[in-house]
Amino acid sequence: MEMVFLLLIQCFMITFIEAIFYTKGQIPSLQCTQHSFCSERDRARWLERRRSYQILFALKNEPFTQIQMPLSALSINRWHNYLCYEYQSAAFLMENDSERWQIACLWNGNDINGTCAPAPSNNKPIDYIEPEKWRQMLYKFRRSIGCTTRAIWEAEKAQELYVCTERCLHGGIGYMPVLFIAMTLMISITLLCFRG
Repeated sequence: MEMVFLLLIQCFMITFIEAIFYTKGQIPSLQCTQHSFCSERDRARWLERRRSYQILFALKNEPFTQIQMPLSALSINRWHNYLCYEYQSAAFLMENDSERWQIACLWNGNDINGTCAPAPSNNKPIDYIEPEKWRQMLYKFRRSIGCTTRAIWEAEKAQELYVCTERCLHGGIGYMPVLFIAMTLMISITLLCFRG
């Protein structure tokens, strides 16, 4: 019984320390999943994807010989294969102002893994794009780079897209409410242990 009580106190203290650091702004990145953190370094990856998208878009509409290619043909083919099946952020590559958007954690439907990429800004910690709208965006994107019919058809399987800009692991609940919930649970368990 003492062990349970000590574990609860330790859990409460760790959560409290995280809340203190969070409120002072000393946590520089957004925790997307248990092992994934989003930060401004993800913008460099986004810019690389955006350049590849622009090349692929030009390749679809222009004869291959008239295009100057800063990337090798193998690299372009790799990006084409990747982007034709990417469903968590690829459709945002078409947006010209996406380079200035805030880095967010994105996941599709019930996916366990998220990705870090710029997303349209909103005033909510967690927002979503409805399934039909997201499917249309993916469909339009995949057609714009000349994906195969199968890849374009796969866009129909996409679910809603969730966009998280803060507190992603806590479902949008702030640190103070989490502390309150943890303290309430600790007191309840303590009372149950001493009641019997």
